[in-house]
Amino acid sequence: MAYRQYESEGLILSGGDVGEQERLVELFTRELGLIRAIARGVRRENSKLRYGLTDFTVGTFSFVRGKEVWRLTGAVADINAYSELAHVPERQEALARVVSLVRRLVPGEEKNAELFDILLGTIGYLRSAPNTEVGDDRFEIITVLRILHTLGYVAKQAPYGGLLDSVELSESVVQDVNKMRKEMVDAINASLHESQL
Repeated sequence: MAYRQYESEGLILSGGDVGEQERLVELFTRELGLIRAIARGVRRENSKLRYGLTDFTVGTFSFVRGKEVWRLTGAVADINAYSELAHVPERQEALARVVSLVRRLVPGEEKNAELFDILLGTIGYLRSAPNTEVGDDRFEIITVLRILHTLGYVAKQAPYGGLLDSVELSESVVQDVNKMRKEMVDAINASLHESQL
């Protein structure tokens, strides 16, 4: 029986070793949403997948659907966002919080290209934005609000509704948070409280 091969851009949210040579990874993909996949033989010295399956790796991944779980058959890593942010630990921590939120909120295999683009936009911003003061969480506020909106937890309303129309994250968008920070934080907190997250 031939299995259909799938390929998608993805971000590895988490992973853990299983058995002697396997790794179970949780990926958020553009085409398939959140999936869990097993990579067989990945811990062997000569494994082609070995270095493309660390947490926070962005790349292109190939899978086949097994009887019970996805099987990862290929990985071409573009970047490891966490490693690239090693010089700014505050941004590493912010990225880890955003990824943790996505893991808690996304129920499973359901395509959500907009959410994927929000994640990639956030990673791009964190990699390229000028250094900010420690404790500057404006980019995290807009990212979390967009994630919650995309998943149906936050309604689009004034005064911040216009910021939810795009997945772009730039310095000017981050500056806009200053004008409506309280309203945005209140919307985030109310959403998380009501959904008991």
